[in-house]
Amino acid sequence: DPQCYFGLRGGGIGWGIPAALGVKLALPDRPVVALIGDGSAMYSYQGLWTAAHYGLKVIFIICNNTSYRILKERTYALRGFSAQLNLYVGMDLKNPEIDFPGLAKALGVKGEKVEEIKEVKGLLKEALEGNQPYLIDVRLDPSFL
Repeated sequence: DPQCYFGLRGGGIGWGIPAALGVKLALPDRPVVALIGDGSAMYSYQGLWTAAHYGLKVIFIICNNTSYRILKERTYALRGFSAQLNLYVGMDLKNPEIDFPGLAKALGVKGEKVEEIKEVKGLLKEALEGNQPYLIDVRLDPSFL
């Protein structure tokens, strides 16, 4: 089904949240689950408010490795100073770490953080059975290289 998976070829940092809202508006009777990197989510988190305000039942799964890992990977591939020094300025989302469930709550969306991947299934089931937008912050291994 061509209307089952939506994505971009190449990079698309910041695209996930607004794209998920657009898909939900276009296909209101279909469940919409968006997989979004934490760095990408920071480009357009205001869309969480939009989901709450308009009652768009979208499930946002934040893949949280506390960094802009895709930018680190691309920078590393250039083999420049960052790669040589293993120093990626401005690419870590730490000190403080972003509290995505707290941010979601402030914008009117229920959110939960999970540390173990096995917790995702139950939260996803709860979110799919609900009638409101929902955010699941999935903590991933932050290591790079």
